[in-house]
Amino acid sequence: MSIVRIKRPQIVHNLELLSRLLLRAKAEWVVIHTNPKCETRARDGLLGAGLLAFLPMEQIERRHGRGRKVKPAQTYTVIRPMFPRYLFAGMDVKKGQSVDQIRACDGVKGVLSFDKTGAVARVAVSDLIKILELSHGTFEGRPVADGQMADVARLKEGAVVKLVKGSWCGQDLTVTGYDAAKERVIGELTGSAMRLAVTAPLDAVIQPEVAKRTR
Repeated sequence: MSIVRIKRPQIVHNLELLSRLLLRAKAEWVVIHTNPKCETRARDGLLGAGLLAFLPMEQIERRHGRGRKVKPAQTYTVIRPMFPRYLFAGMDVKKGQSVDQIRACDGVKGVLSFDKTGAVARVAVSDLIKILELSHGTFEGRPVADGQMADVARLKEGAVVKLVKGSWCGQDLTVTGYDAAKERVIGELTGSAMRLAVTAPLDAVIQPEVAKRTR
């Protein structure tokens, strides 16, 4: 079975509709890190709490494994979260919604932060619309490039993050790069008497315990 294409007019209609909804929503958007395989559960938890949730999906084509009674060239279609263990949450601060409310939702492990003060990483609506366009593109056969989440999370060279796992837990790391294929942050551990190169998994620099007040 080949990949299923959605008709172009339907894609354009959906894209325009969702883009307008994102632009009109009076919300501040943040990146959510979920528990393993809990993207849908976290999305439902956010919506159930009266918050906004955006879980980008992608359509990919896979080949059947060997040993099955099918031709090697046959494929099947899979629709899955575009960013495993990540989605976006929108909160209306004027209505009293907060990061603490997001963090308390079922399926949510933490809120993404790459600031040494613990301030959460905000996501611009323009970035969300870009991701929406990428998501719709996969239904036309255009795959998503690696490293999109790191870009959205503003994981830039020179940023200072705090390691929250591993041997160097609690230490500050100055980011020098990001390996998208392995989802590892590359940086230098700096101290009064040393300068050490370190690589760490992306979730090792996430701070789930963010500041109680929004910034």
